[in-house]
Amino acid sequence: RVQSVGLFFGPHFRAVTRVWSASGEALGRVELNDRIRREADAYVFHPAFLDGCFQVIGALELEGLLLPARLERI
Repeated sequence: RVQSVGLFFGPHFRAVTRVWSASGEALGRVELNDRIRREADAYVFHPAFLDGCFQVIGALELEGLLLPARLERI
């Protein structure tokens, strides 16, 4: 779906391994590859992990494409 609007994710930003969705809800499994996993302790949330979490939102059947612009807090 995201490729159809011109977004392409490199190998380190393909952390979503499974997605389930139904009626306004989405659940995804996000797994970091070995290289990213070794770096993960340097972050509260590794950017690739956080990006994978946001990608799960794409499983929702919503109009248009949703892209996070900022986080106020986690």
